[in-house]
Amino acid sequence: DPCLTAGKVKYEGALPILTYLDTKYSMLGSTLLERALVKQWISFQYGCIDSADKKETEGHLRRINDHLNGISYLAGDNLTAADVLLFHGIHKQYAEMTYQDKDKFLNLSRWFRHLQQDAKLRRGKSLVT
Repeated sequence: DPCLTAGKVKYEGALPILTYLDTKYSMLGSTLLERALVKQWISFQYGCIDSADKKETEGHLRRINDHLNGISYLAGDNLTAADVLLFHGIHKQYAEMTYQDKDKFLNLSRWFRHLQQDAKLRRGKSLVT
């Protein structure tokens, strides 16, 4: 599990760390609904995406694709921790997809291409075509 020490306090696990960081940077959404969606997508990332085999991953990517229909971000009108974590969580799988596979996930592909344009968010990961 990830951990963060801030002063004399140690935070362990993704959600406690994000909750702490949210006091300094708005990362978890600005409304109660957005905050709930961010936590849901982070749990989805750690509970489903990270432990899935190839067949399960395709179903999970379809779920993300369906959710992104008509919207730009996972949890509201702005980038949140859910987008950043999920982007990094699926980067390897997305990079390995063929163009035909990416065409099956148009909303996911649009979202992914949009996020990867931010070099700071990408953090050294390669651009995926």
